[in-house]
Amino acid sequence: MSVLSKQALRHRIKTTYGTLTDQQRADWDLELAERLARHTRFEKAQTVLAFYSIANEPDTHRLCELWYRQKTLLLPKVEGKQLELRLYEGPDSLTKGAYGIMEPTGKPFDKIGKIDLAIVPGMAFTRNGLRLGRGGGFYDRLLARPDWQAYTIGFCYPFQVVDDLTVEPFDRPVDEVMAP
Repeated sequence: MSVLSKQALRHRIKTTYGTLTDQQRADWDLELAERLARHTRFEKAQTVLAFYSIANEPDTHRLCELWYRQKTLLLPKVEGKQLELRLYEGPDSLTKGAYGIMEPTGKPFDKIGKIDLAIVPGMAFTRNGLRLGRGGGFYDRLLARPDWQAYTIGFCYPFQVVDDLTVEPFDRPVDEVMAP
């Protein structure tokens, strides 16, 4: 079986999202939240980079509400072609930013080497950590930084885990993939 092009795989994933019921998403979101809360890396982490989910991603809104009280929680903000990391200080510290994504207004965080764990979104992942993003390369550039040391977990639904995908030399994998 041939590997789908990045564009074709993104289309397939988006189409599958559209078939999910609210209950299926809620069940998977709960399972992901529980698995992550029990994960040794999460338990030990002091500084966590997460993402504030958009439509068609596992819901992280409630998780962010819990985590920022327990950990130093960072969320990305798009600045040009880079992700600037900022402290998340609660739901009132968000504003609509690039691409209509809610972004943090907290102070910038530039101690990349101090991040213990990163929860990374993606359109698709392989079991061994290859990642297909939305096409902007934002996370690939972040994960390629020479000061990047954090353990990375790709956070997704089961249908987003694929056997193989097309990768380019600049595509950065994650250390682990978590799906219900």
